[in-house]
Amino acid sequence: MKKKLFPYVLTFIAITIIAIVPSMAHENRMQKNEYPEFKHEKFAVQVPSFEKVVRVTATGVNIRKQPNAQSPRLIAVPDYECMDCPLDLVWTSRAPKKNEEVIYADELYVAPLLGESGDWFQINISNVRGNSLKTSAYVMKKFCKVQEVRPLTLPVPDDIDMDVAMVKSGKYAGLCFLYSFDGMEGEASLELGKYLNGMFVFPYSICVVMSDDNSIKFTDYEYPCLSIGKNAFYSSSAEKMNLEILTSNTRIIDYLMNNLDKMQSYSTTVYYGVEEDDGWHSMDITNE
Repeated sequence: MKKKLFPYVLTFIAITIIAIVPSMAHENRMQKNEYPEFKHEKFAVQVPSFEKVVRVTATGVNIRKQPNAQSPRLIAVPDYECMDCPLDLVWTSRAPKKNEEVIYADELYVAPLLGESGDWFQINISNVRGNSLKTSAYVMKKFCKVQEVRPLTLPVPDDIDMDVAMVKSGKYAGLCFLYSFDGMEGEASLELGKYLNGMFVFPYSICVVMSDDNSIKFTDYEYPCLSIGKNAFYSSSAEKMNLEILTSNTRIIDYLMNNLDKMQSYSTTVYYGVEEDDGWHSMDITNE
């Protein structure tokens, strides 16, 4: 009798091991992503809770205000008084006029899933055409694929044009810096934020200009900027700020934290990950 049971015992053990190993791997992956949360009253941002995103798999899919095909759809209207400003976005049931454009859902690439209503997904549309929209919208389920959100980890992949670094210890442990450089526009920016629930959240940003000394200071050009000495804070490429130097310099961080009021804080940029791709996806949240 014992000999007959032996193969079944081995099978049971094998199945148990197979079931446990993925669970342990998932647990270990999550543990590696546990960065310290930077706690500061000026960084107490509210981020929408979502565990899945919608990826639109078809072209020409309308974004609707309500979950029905007769509901107004989203269109872009030029602002003729400010040609450099983002297009005004409006809900309408009429056909677009000349120089107006329908905004289709496939332009979003992915969008946080907020809920469902019948044949429709409710999604976050905060990042449409440079506008920070507070409202949500709806897309038809049959044109979409649902994917899980994954926690982001450092470093940022090499094919993404930005750097993110975190203060590792001390009173600013968990404070994050993001540096990006737009080669086409010749503009650079520095953002301050933190890691929260698997996402990187940046409520403060300021443009950056490079100076020929070793200093870091706030200056006024057409608008407030941060002047940073290339000799002390830039790598050999001269277009890429060395964030490791910045995150290890408490004196400089003190200076930045004491001058948060000089930085832009009208919106918070949230970066999150999606299973099956290595990208850093983002959405903007308008601050109250």
